[in-house]
Amino acid sequence: IWSIAVPTSADNIIFSNGSGTQTDDLTIPTDGKNLYNYDTGTWSTYGSTGSSTVTGNTTGDVTATYTPTAKITGVSITVDGTTYTEGNVTIKPDSTVTLTVTGTNLQNGTQDNRVNYAAGIGAPLKSDFFTCSDDGTTATSDIPAGNFYNSSNFEIVYYNNYSAGFADRTKNYTGIYVTYHDGTTPTYTVDIASNITNGTITSDKTTAAKGETVILTITPESGYKLDKLTVNGTDVTADVANNEYSFSMGEENVEITATFKAITYDVNIGTVTGGSVTVDKAKAAAGETVTVSVEAVAGYAYKVNSLKVINDTTNEEVEVNEEAKTFVMPASSVTVTAEFEKLTTPSAEITWGSLSFTYDDTVAEDTGEEIGWTCAEGTNTITVENTGETTFTAQPIYTAETDYSEIEGRFYDSEDAEQGRTIGLALNKEQSHTFWLRLLGKPEKAIPAGTKIGTVTIEIVEGSPE
Repeated sequence: IWSIAVPTSADNIIFSNGSGTQTDDLTIPTDGKNLYNYDTGTWSTYGSTGSSTVTGNTTGDVTATYTPTAKITGVSITVDGTTYTEGNVTIKPDSTVTLTVTGTNLQNGTQDNRVNYAAGIGAPLKSDFFTCSDDGTTATSDIPAGNFYNSSNFEIVYYNNYSAGFADRTKNYTGIYVTYHDGTTPTYTVDIASNITNGTITSDKTTAAKGETVILTITPESGYKLDKLTVNGTDVTADVANNEYSFSMGEENVEITATFKAITYDVNIGTVTGGSVTVDKAKAAAGETVTVSVEAVAGYAYKVNSLKVINDTTNEEVEVNEEAKTFVMPASSVTVTAEFEKLTTPSAEITWGSLSFTYDDTVAEDTGEEIGWTCAEGTNTITVENTGETTFTAQPIYTAETDYSEIEGRFYDSEDAEQGRTIGLALNKEQSHTFWLRLLGKPEKAIPAGTKIGTVTIEIVEGSPE
């Protein structure tokens, strides 16, 4: 058995038997390398190759050639003059494509030593015989554009011995991503959601190519406005102008959705004095019912039928339900006002006489009757003066004490008047009037001096007596 160490570079290994016939096996250790292209000379059999030995029978000299394994270190692809080592590459039907492989120990393409490539992992392998540099560091080939497929990756396979059942090959999965463009311009759909209510969205295109401008037209129904517009889930409402939105088509289908909401208008409160006006809605849509509340402050009262609602756009009055204090909102903002009247409280100054009376039961000589009730001059008067701004009625009232109910008090308009007053007297601003009190009826018992026998009240009522 002959043995010899395998060199580290390509070289010929010559074994000389001298003379005679060698019947023993010839064993060549390869230290884990493979031997190819061996010349058997006068081998009686060709023998076989394994991962570590070459064996066979010979009767003469044996020459074996050692070829080191090729390795791929890099791949680049040149398309229409631009070279790519990574990233996305687009190849068209008329593109000029050159594939370059870098590495070590690369050989010019033969059946057994060649480079195969696949445009995409899992895509069919394409064979090509590359032209290699003398030093085995580069291998290039021009490749028909039609050999490529749309893919996610690019695969290179180098076979050291194709005919030996792919016994030795090197793979390289590159960072190049190939897209084969068939020459037509791809278009993408513009889809508008079918469940849009209270308005419509239309597009000037149902399909568009990358870079084309798509214009959307927004048409709200009467009383509504756009609430939200989305393109592929992105809110673009802020970019809508004059009910239009445009965008540049990308490389994907587009879905349009939109919502509309009722237009609401401001319910404004105008300037009021003497009270407040409130509404149950600060904003309302056209056709909604708005309820108004009016409340007067102390000293004022709501003036009936003074509630007014003005359309801010037309400056016309909106019909008001006075009883319910409601109105129907127009398609415009409105201003609500009401009037409150100041309550005029009567004001009077009253001057009282002493109202002291004496009953004299002496019979007068000229009448034959008791003198009766008397008082000092001017002490039985009550003068009422209107010191306010409004007319009022002054009504004098006499009320007898319980123990002296038989005594009656009557009022007259003058000292010598014969007809007593039965109703009040109207006094305008700054007017005054004096009422004269007379007592009638004989006391049933003696009345001690200073005893209260009755009360005089002046009742003031706003307005004139009916």
